[in-house]
Amino acid sequence: MSKLSLQSVNTRIDKLADTFQSAMAEFKTQLTAKRMSMENKQVVDFVSDDLVKNFEDFQLSMTEAMSALKSDVQKLNSDNRSFRLKRNLKCLLVHGIGKSEAKVDLYEPLLSIFKNKLNIEISMNDLDIVYRLGKKGERRDKKFPRPILVEFCSRWKRDLVFKNKKHLKGSKIMLTELLTDDNLILFKQAKEKFGKSCWTYGGLVYAEFEGQRKLLRNKSDLQNLW
Repeated sequence: MSKLSLQSVNTRIDKLADTFQSAMAEFKTQLTAKRMSMENKQVVDFVSDDLVKNFEDFQLSMTEAMSALKSDVQKLNSDNRSFRLKRNLKCLLVHGIGKSEAKVDLYEPLLSIFKNKLNIEISMNDLDIVYRLGKKGERRDKKFPRPILVEFCSRWKRDLVFKNKKHLKGSKIMLTELLTDDNLILFKQAKEKFGKSCWTYGGLVYAEFEGQRKLLRNKSDLQNLW
């Protein structure tokens, strides 16, 4: 099977739409021609068998094509989600660092936190991407500056930093994982029910329920614990 892309799916949708419109126009033309060739009293009760069969065949082919298209869209969404989840495994969000907006000025406080707070030696070469999320000026409250996204060059360095976040307890700095949109919504919903008894690890959402750790893959998993 050829590699799926949003562009290829959209192209198929456009072709299906064009085929549908053309077939419907042809059907209307044939039906009009049949009616014009018949006496008025026969119009209501008669439609030729071949015309009905052609329409039913077309309807079946369209149903099958749309079903296949729907399946491909679902697979594409799943692949896209897996890709984002995998990429996020190298990322962390650092909350609580204010003032600087320039990228070059973000490295110093980050490296200082890693070394002095977490006791981990991280160099600039260990960081692939560093920038603030959102647009400048979106948060006017200086107590809650926009978080900084940090993408590490290796996952093990990222995991090492995240595992030592406990050393930041009591400070204004906080580390969280970068979640996919679906998992972020799920995590917020889980926190409403479980409070501090839910967490994320590896980009996934977990909750403690009746003394056991439960993986929450979707909203249904969460509702089953209500």
